[in-house]
Amino acid sequence: MILRGFVLELTKRHDLSQTEIAKRSGLSQPLIHKILTGMGRPQLQSYQKLASAFPEAWNDYMLRHPTLQEDLSKAFGWASRTDVGVVRGNAELFERILGLEGLPPVPSETRDRYQRRLRVVMHRATRELQSFRKSLLAKTQTRDRSRRRNV
Repeated sequence: MILRGFVLELTKRHDLSQTEIAKRSGLSQPLIHKILTGMGRPQLQSYQKLASAFPEAWNDYMLRHPTLQEDLSKAFGWASRTDVGVVRGNAELFERILGLEGLPPVPSETRDRYQRRLRVVMHRATRELQSFRKSLLAKTQTRDRSRRRNV
């Protein structure tokens, strides 16, 4: 269901044909058709290929559908892993949000070191924000309960 919504968005919002999506992702056009019609259950590799082929659209889709990561985690156990093939797109998005330009041309060893550090920073920021969010929600719920008792 998740992948169907994403592919449907690629066809409508980004005006891509099934054939174009297939070519860019390395998947077959009949598989793209199956995904759009909801036939069968897409394999993990299909998610990875589509996310890698369209990282900006995938990240945008994930941001607008917050339950997506949880659904993917339940289905495949990979939403928070860093070896999925979506990391590059997520890292680029993270850099853009922070106002950083992409790394200029450097030796591959330097680029690898930078990307490892970026993943560490992204993971730490995610954990800290999740913790902060949880505490804010707890405080809000406590305040709401307190107000209801006073009414």
